[in-house]
Amino acid sequence: MEQQFYSLLTQVGKAKVVNYHVLGKTLNLSKIQVGDGGDKKGKEVFPTEDDTQLVNLRWEGNINRIYADSKNENYLAVEAVIPEDIGGWYITEFGIVDDEGDLVVIGGYPKTYKPKLTQGSGSSLYLKVLFEVSNAENVQLKVDPSVVLASQGFVSDRFNEHLHDSNPHKQYLKKEEYSSSQKQISAELSRLPIYPEVLNKDHRLTVTKNGNGTITIDKGQVIRWRGHKDFPTENYTEAQRTFNIDNNKTYHLRWSPDTGFSLNDLEGNKYNPEKLDEIDKLFDTQYDDMLVCKIGREGIISLINSANLMTDGIFINIVDGKSLETRINWSRTPRGYVVGMHDPDNNVKTDYGIVPDAFGEIGIENTRYNAYLKMVSWNQTKGTSGYLSARVRWEA
Repeated sequence: MEQQFYSLLTQVGKAKVVNYHVLGKTLNLSKIQVGDGGDKKGKEVFPTEDDTQLVNLRWEGNINRIYADSKNENYLAVEAVIPEDIGGWYITEFGIVDDEGDLVVIGGYPKTYKPKLTQGSGSSLYLKVLFEVSNAENVQLKVDPSVVLASQGFVSDRFNEHLHDSNPHKQYLKKEEYSSSQKQISAELSRLPIYPEVLNKDHRLTVTKNGNGTITIDKGQVIRWRGHKDFPTENYTEAQRTFNIDNNKTYHLRWSPDTGFSLNDLEGNKYNPEKLDEIDKLFDTQYDDMLVCKIGREGIISLINSANLMTDGIFINIVDGKSLETRINWSRTPRGYVVGMHDPDNNVKTDYGIVPDAFGEIGIENTRYNAYLKMVSWNQTKGTSGYLSARVRWEA
């Protein structure tokens, strides 16, 4: 019995496949055509290699997909969908056209009626045809910029491929990669040279001295660590924020991201084994250890904790040595220096020096509670005191 439904390469198609294989090029398939064999009711056709067009073209549209058949890699499957608003005729023949407009594949198709919407039973028609080539790598789909419809099989295949792909969204980090990157970022941020900071207007934690010999760090406050991670005080229980005190002792209340709040007795061997003075710089706030306040006979001195601490002072008409002092209550000991000078008597050639005082030093004496600086002006030409104004800055 003679085969009724088959597909074959036309003479033009054969020549292109062979020629493109030799030249290392690919045959780009672009369109699919269907026809009715010359009869509205559908006429059986027997295509030949010499054909250059269908007997009676009814529709031409975009190819949705072209791929090697799973059972034979030299068989190519071509898929297309005829929209529901096109039809009213039978399909008995098909053809495939390349991007140069040549019919390269032709075949007979089982007689199929394609209705359209106006007939009351319109539906899309899924087409799938096969044809054989000697080397499937020489044929590919030439994508048309117009919209194409996806068949159910195409969507199902793509969905299954997506489900079984170990990394279907390569534009995103995998969960384990994201977790690793977050850990790396956190590790880098935890090394930022930024001092802890109390996030309120004056950068001081509010600590309440209760009437029963205890103190409590108030809720509703936030400490920012290393410039990126916040620690709200309400995250600590009341027990973790409350401490017993002896009014005859001096304490340092401290905080760290690892251990939270701690109350430290200045006379304790563990906290102060070398019996250092309370104002010693070794007790200053560090990157991972914040000095919150001093607690002693005079009450609670809550200290300013900010990433940057700075204040200015101005000397006016310094003569024969002059001291400048300001109350700061910082958590870190400041250093002072001159940022600008002015000669009020306009004797710029002589009254410009800052020289040591009688003790052989400029006289900078600072603590975390008081910023202090002593300056002396001198007329180097006359060997006498001179007038000088200056702006001084303290930083920590």
